Amino acid sequence: ALASARQSDEITRSLGEPPALVALTQAAFGYAHLAAGRAADAIEPARAALDVHGRVEKQLAGMSAHLLAEALLETGDLSAAEAAAAEAIALCRRSLRGNLEAAAHGVMARALLRRDGPAARDAVEAALANAAALIDRTGARTLAPALLEWRAELAAALGDGVARVRLLREAQQGYDEIGAPGHAARLRHERGS
Repeated sequence: ALASARQSDEITRSLGEPPALVALTQAAFGYAHLAAGRAADAIEPARAALDVHGRVEKQLAGMSAHLLAEALLETGDLSAAEAAAAEAIALCRRSLRGNLEAAAHGVMARALLRRDGPAARDAVEAALANAAALIDRTGARTLAPALLEWRAELAAALGDGVARVRLLREAQQGYDEIGAPGHAARLRHERGS
């Protein structure tokens, strides 16, 4: 993924760095770093993409804000992840990007849960319910397995190991069904099966 982002960067430079392509290239770097497990390296490209998307191609700002929120969450900066997720939710709602809004609700839920633990149950459940409603309304079925993972994280925090295992098994099956073998394998490994 990083090689593709570098190639995009070369093309963008050769075309005189049009802002829309600069933003997409920065987002590509952010996603590449996130996919490689280098969330800290994804933050600056995500911020750069969000900055440009604040001026051009504004309908994509929610994508960049979600990327930033996810990167911040993975680095453990939970308050910043919550703030970025709230921004992503608002931007996605304005631009009618329900699939990304659902994903941003997932970041919000996990940030609250990881920061506040079981005390955040009501807020986490509300964020997950919002994500589920958006997934159903928009038909973003590829997010359904991720929603199951987010619910499994809540179940674990609440001490319900049985529900956690069931939800992870369902998420793994969902990833297999949508053709995401890497995610399915990750969950098989996590569940020890």
